[in-house]
Amino acid sequence: MCNRTFTGAGAQLELTTPLRDAMFLLNTAADRKSTITDVFREFVTATRTALA
Repeated sequence: MCNRTFTGAGAQLELTTPLRDAMFLLNTAADRKSTITDVFREFVTATRTALA
């Protein structure tokens, strides 16, 4: 099972805890949405580019 994009495509990536900690100032389910870092933004851009 994986998360689906708007087009129905999907990919599942397993992230290490240190990477996840670098992506968010507060790495909790409740706080991740509002505490993203540049590492997160760069990861999203790289992932989207690789899948395109």
